[in-house]
Amino acid sequence: VISLFYQSMTVVLLFAVPALTMGLFAAEKTNGTQELLLTSPLTIWDIVLGKFLAGAIFVLILGVIVGAFPALLFAYGDPEPLRTLSGLLGLVLVGLTYVAIGVFASSLTRSQIVAFLLTFVLLLVLFILPALAELDLAAGAGDVLRWLSTETHLEDLLKGLVDTQHLAYFAVMIAGFLVLTKASVESVRWR
Repeated sequence: VISLFYQSMTVVLLFAVPALTMGLFAAEKTNGTQELLLTSPLTIWDIVLGKFLAGAIFVLILGVIVGAFPALLFAYGDPEPLRTLSGLLGLVLVGLTYVAIGVFASSLTRSQIVAFLLTFVLLLVLFILPALAELDLAAGAGDVLRWLSTETHLEDLLKGLVDTQHLAYFAVMIAGFLVLTKASVESVRWR
């Protein structure tokens, strides 16, 4: 029951995170405050990590709120505590990955609407990769597509299987998109 609830929350994140992150960098460009931000005594990493942490705090607060619902089950039932915590960890990691992707998409454009749509499309592709893998369009690509999907790694965490492979996947995805965001923000200086 709890794993289905967590899976439905990833769909909520699929819509909420693009709306949250669409303005992180795009609004700076639209308002003309990006130059002020880039000339401040902060490094590019400080700016990127600050924007990411703003979205990450939202995801963590959402994780606490979502965690309150299974807590009711502990009061009135006997659910598996480690499996419940593992699923919650998976939900938070998916949310943090989505925020990193949203920050990157926001850094690419001046328009918040375009940032929303770009983030949503990227997240939707990550969400449906397992279905594309089932089509087996290219030989051997199915395993790669399944591995790239956030849903594949979330499924094991929802089952209570906390594996370093899954934790490494989320860490690499978050770090990779933050590095891409840094390069995107830094490219303004080259123009």
